[in-house]
Amino acid sequence: MAELDDIVSSLLSAVMAAFRRDAADAVGVGVLVWHEDGTLDEVLSVLTDEGPDVVRALAGVAQAPHLVARRQRRVVRGPLAAEARAALDDAGLDRVRGAVALPTEWGRDGDCVLVVWLDREPAEGDVDLLARWEPMVVSSAVTAVTCRSAAEQVDELVDVLRARVVIEQAKGMVMARHRLPAEDAFELLREVSQRSNTPVRRLARAVVATATDARSDGDVAGDPAGRLAQRLLG
Repeated sequence: MAELDDIVSSLLSAVMAAFRRDAADAVGVGVLVWHEDGTLDEVLSVLTDEGPDVVRALAGVAQAPHLVARRQRRVVRGPLAAEARAALDDAGLDRVRGAVALPTEWGRDGDCVLVVWLDREPAEGDVDLLARWEPMVVSSAVTAVTCRSAAEQVDELVDVLRARVVIEQAKGMVMARHRLPAEDAFELLREVSQRSNTPVRRLARAVVATATDARSDGDVAGDPAGRLAQRLLG
């Protein structure tokens, strides 16, 4: 899903450029997402200037603009509160003078805030500018995160199916060698797996490799799973 992530990063960069065209220096812009338990899951934040450093410096600071926006479900615009100011100064980020944080509709578990950090106190039109970009930026972020999750689930499913194919092959070979019904052949594989503390998937791969001469006797001799497979098929 690199392409979608690139699109979101490009949009966030465009937000920064829009602020800069209005004579404001955006120090960083990000889409920040929280889990249901309130822990920050920084799904997407622009890797431009000091944006990520600001997030790290303000981690756990209750008066951080993005935390206030998330907690109170309201737009936060203005100079930084004393606690947030001190945290940024300690981190060497005294350049950051203000922020606009816009809570958004995420459509997933947890909360989402679109935030811009500035090198000055925010002006009246900054909220409107951020709000104009919000539909494109957050919609793209939702798409990127959702598609990435779906892709990971597909990869997991493919891994499971591949493992099942190998196990079924090994089961068939044990059935043929010992003239066992399918249930008993699988039970034998599982029994050897448990007794030797060898995962069934690994044992099945060794059985298939041994039965099909996919590796040399030397390879089998140096592999505990291979030796188990030889005994199973011997």
